[in-house]
Amino acid sequence: MAAFICRVIFSRDIEFVEVVAVHKGLQLVMNIGLAPAIIELDSLNVVNLISNKMHSRCEVG
Repeated sequence: MAAFICRVIFSRDIEFVEVVAVHKGLQLVMNIGLAPAIIELDSLNVVNLISNKMHSRCEVG
């Protein structure tokens, strides 16, 4: 198990913040060699964004 803290520049878009959290979490998983991993989310829109079933005008990276 691992954890991290990340400051996100103010955003009114909660889905953007959730996608940033997943992105940073996956980077952590890969960096410390915990892959494969199970990611649990409670936002269907975020799941769809990650699985490329939906598009966003936000840039995450």
